[in-house]
Amino acid sequence: MFMSKYETTHKKIIDAAITSFNQKTEKEITVTDIIKLAQIHHSTFYRHFNSFDDLIREMFESTMPDENLEQYSFSDSINILVKFVEDNFVFFRNLLKNRGKFDIIFRYFFQKNIFKNNETFAANELIYRGTVGMLEGWLENSDRINKDDVIHYLILLMRN
Repeated sequence: MFMSKYETTHKKIIDAAITSFNQKTEKEITVTDIIKLAQIHHSTFYRHFNSFDDLIREMFESTMPDENLEQYSFSDSINILVKFVEDNFVFFRNLLKNRGKFDIIFRYFFQKNIFKNNETFAANELIYRGTVGMLEGWLENSDRINKDDVIHYLILLMRN
């Protein structure tokens, strides 16, 4: 399939961002790092993305599982979510450490895939905050918290 120059450059920026976030470095990842890796200019970056947050959102979407999680139960959705985080562990750990955008990304994910229309705002917010807190704890303390515990407690949270 033929891609226009715009589409090719757009993909190049996203790929450079994913590469940056998947590197095992502790440094803050910036637009400058990404444009250097993509070999583009700042103005080109901002023709494609209004902000770094927009890039992060699209980068997350491009790595997300293709399946629609609304068709699954909460526990199955949580298993898929935790597997997704595990498969992209360095990406999420760096996202959490570098940009503090973990909350934005997961709010989007939850709104799109997990929140059910019949829940109240308060219920959704509590479930969401508890889930993000547990995932952050796991990402920051993976040597002391294992995946199975995360899944177990997230499912308990969802049931209450």
